[in-house]
Amino acid sequence: MHRILILDVAGSGHHPSYLRRILQSGILRVAHVIIAGPSSLIEHAELDDFRTQCDFYPLAILPHEQHRLRDFSAKGLVLREFTLRAIYGRTWRTLSRNGAFQLVLLPMLDGCVNAIALRGSPFGTTPWISITMRMQFHLRNMGVLAPSPSARLLRQALFHHLLQQPTLQSLLTIDPTLAEYAAQSGRTECGKVRYLPDTCNDYVLMDKAAAREQLHIPADATLILAYGALNERKGIFALLQAMAQPACSKAVHLLLAGSQDDGVKTILAGHLAAHLLAEGRLHLLPGYVPEEDVPALLSASDALWIGYVDFYTMSNILVLAAHHNLPPIVSEQGIIGWLARKHDFGLIVDPHSQGSILSALRIVADDPASLTDATRRAYTAFEAHNSASFQRTILDAVAFALPASSEQA
Repeated sequence: MHRILILDVAGSGHHPSYLRRILQSGILRVAHVIIAGPSSLIEHAELDDFRTQCDFYPLAILPHEQHRLRDFSAKGLVLREFTLRAIYGRTWRTLSRNGAFQLVLLPMLDGCVNAIALRGSPFGTTPWISITMRMQFHLRNMGVLAPSPSARLLRQALFHHLLQQPTLQSLLTIDPTLAEYAAQSGRTECGKVRYLPDTCNDYVLMDKAAAREQLHIPADATLILAYGALNERKGIFALLQAMAQPACSKAVHLLLAGSQDDGVKTILAGHLAAHLLAEGRLHLLPGYVPEEDVPALLSASDALWIGYVDFYTMSNILVLAAHHNLPPIVSEQGIIGWLARKHDFGLIVDPHSQGSILSALRIVADDPASLTDATRRAYTAFEAHNSASFQRTILDAVAFALPASSEQA
């Protein structure tokens, strides 16, 4: 049986759920899978169903490498890429002693994309495929509201140089604008780029009153849900500021559900959050949210907050809102805003403007019926973004990269 190595250095945020979806794609039928990652990834509850089907290997990261991986200064980001490339290459060489791999899969290339573009694949002659989520060199040219990244032309050149590597079989992207850029480029190497429809779990919703009782949310509240890995870029502070304004209806409540980084924890320890907590309008469900608890969150809510600040990439929280008929409040920035304008859905806000956010909150609280058509358009826009499409795209890329005999599975 073929052997596939999956490498990921991160174990939080979307990483465990993406890995779970990859394993559900059918690749376990065509190959034996070895997963190498940090303990936070390989011990994550999202992967519990695969304990007996895969081998798990903890990444060996040296002390100086740990330091570099935590350095997000301008110079540190460059060194971090080469460090991550070295870790992945060393892990591949170590595990190859137990048998050759026919394919390497990187669920998140962006952490070392430029290093691999410059230095080549760290996996020798082994074919590899990957997913990219954070390319930005092309965004402004594709009509996305985003800044032009530093060294844009260099990043663009590195992107094409990466695609020209013979062992790279497919580069999957959840960014529809990158897929469009590749299709429009007319360059041969861009044929390796494949669109991967970002997806979410589809939940069976429950009675709203029962969900609110379970979560201790007042029955008459207008509940905004902010869900997922919560950090400062998710616009939490701007939303709290808008809610604290006298012009904001006291019926507007916020539920923060998910892991909190240090910045969010600092915000929640401040006077603004204390004020809203004292009013009973701020509800906290910190930490990892088990899958069985998500239906109550969605069922209890009136809108989903995606008013992210200076966040320019795709988010499957947008797909989650669309699939469950929750009006999304979205930032005008980035791919999220680009999609909202293209498909005419969502309440689009300037995340830097309290007035803009207040206007959106007022519509959700006072005129929710006006959002019905836009919510329907959001569902239509993401109807094909389902688990079956995601898994089929992954499996097709794997089958294409493996020797021909694997395609029969």
